[in-house]
Formats: sequence, structure tokens, C-alpha cells
Amino acid sequence: MPDLQIERQHLALADQHIAEGDVRVAQQVARIERMMAQGHDTIVAQDLLEVLQAVLVQWREHRWIIQDTIARLTSELEASGSECSTQAETAAPLDRTAEGA
Repeated sequence: MPDLQIERQHLALADQHIAEGDVRVAQQVARIERMMAQGHDTIVAQDLLEVLQAVLVQWREHRWIIQDTIARLTSELEASGSECSTQAETAAPLDRTAEGA
């Protein structure tokens, strides 16, 4: 059975990866804009951007799975009479429509 603390660590790591991925996408967009302004071919750079964006979609999906697992484990703990540390530490399932997925 998954451990709640481990899942919270996984969620923090997923958040870090997503934040770093967002930065990489923004940097790649800026590179493409510079390349276009200088008259360079951007086909390969645009292909890389698409790959980076696809990876971010997968990371966000993985994050949702972690959040759902945390919510399920928290619910199971509450149902069994165990107490969680605080409600603030409990991650609620993410509304997947909020991020335009």
C-alpha cells in the first residue's frame, strides 16, 4: 500500500519537475523568437518545443495521479479513525479542467 508521506514527497518532486519544465518551454519559445528575428531556420527548435510541451502534459498527468492517490489515502486514514497531521497538508484532487488539459 502506498505511503502517504512518500506520495507527498512524490508530489513535491512532480511540482518541481513541472516548474522546471515550464521554464524550459519559455526559454525555448524565446530561442525560437530570436532565431526567427535573425532569419534562422526554426524547424528543429520548434520540434524540440513540441517535445518539451508533450513531456509537460505527461508530468501534469502524473501529478494528478499522485494527488488522487494522496486524496484516497487521506480518505482511508480518516475512515479508519487515524488522524492526519493537518488538513493543510492534505492535497485535494486537482480539477483537470482548470489547467486546460
